[in-house]
This record gives sequence, C-alpha cells and structure tokens, in this order.
Amino acid sequence: MSRTIAELTAGEKVYLDETIDGVLSHVPYIYLGQDDSGNCIILREAVAIQKRMHSANVAVYDGCEADVWLEDEDAGYLSRFDAATRAALVSTQIKCNSITTGEIVVIARRCFLLSYTELGYATAPDEGASYLAALQTATGKTGKNARIAYNSSAAAVNWWLRSEYSETQFRSVNLNGNA
Repeated sequence: MSRTIAELTAGEKVYLDETIDGVLSHVPYIYLGQDDSGNCIILREAVAIQKRMHSANVAVYDGCEADVWLEDEDAGYLSRFDAATRAALVSTQIKCNSITTGEIVVIARRCFLLSYTELGYATAPDEGASYLAALQTATGKTGKNARIAYNSSAAAVNWWLRSEYSETQFRSVNLNGNA
C-alpha cells in the first residue's frame, strides 16, 4: 500500500534512486519529520562524501562550497537524482546563525546540512527544531550515539553542520557523536 512521505512516522526509512559514477543505486534516507513550513525533511542514512565547507576560514553557510555543491544540479549532489526526483524536492526555509552579526539569517534550500539545534545539541540560537528523536528511532541508539554518522562502508565519520562555531569555523559532529 502506497503512502505519502508525510504519512510516515519520523525515523522511518525511505529510499531514493541516486546515480553515482554512472551506477543507479537504491539509497536509504531517514525521514526526520516535517519542518516548521510543513515540508518533509529527509537525511541520507550514509554520508555521501567528505566535502570542504569553505575555501577560506569563513564560517558563513550561505554560498559556501558545500552549500553550492549540495544545490548544484549539473555536477553537485542534486545531479545524482533524475529530473522527476529533483522536481519533487521543494525549497524550504532554513535558519543560519551568524556569530559575526548575532542574527539568524533565513535562506531557502532543497538540500542542506543540518544545524546544531536540529541535532538537539541546544535550543539557542534557534536554527530549527530538533530531529534527534527521529534519529534515535532510526538508529535504535540514544543521546549522542544517534548523531554518529557512518559512510557506506559502515565506518564512523565526522560530518559538517551548517552552524557556526566561530567566525572562522563551522560546527561538526565527531566520531563519538559530540559537536
């Protein structure tokens, strides 16, 4: 029986077809739930690749290398999906904290990195509601262990967040699930 993604329980898996190096693969994603705009948010279960965040020591997510690569339909992450899948991915409003200005910037993206608050590390500054409970359901792990990311070889890897740690550094999640 078919269901829409919004009918799923947060933490359930969904599968998207990705073409990686010319090979079509059925890839698992974790349905995290709906954001404040009612858009369904999914997270790739295995980390795709390691990517540099910015070419200079600047921790501004909007327009950084990783941000541009994620949204690129020709050579970036979105190029892995067929036209029908890309058309189904809608832009949603995401929040980015600016340590430099002390303001929350809102940008629209179809594909983006999660934030510090979305991983349940803190509630302020508010960069979105926490999806930690969905990750715990999906992984069967509690607390920081649910945040540990793995690659396709099942090796734990560090992963970037869109949140600033300082004016020159982004936050990341390490191999122990700590930010």
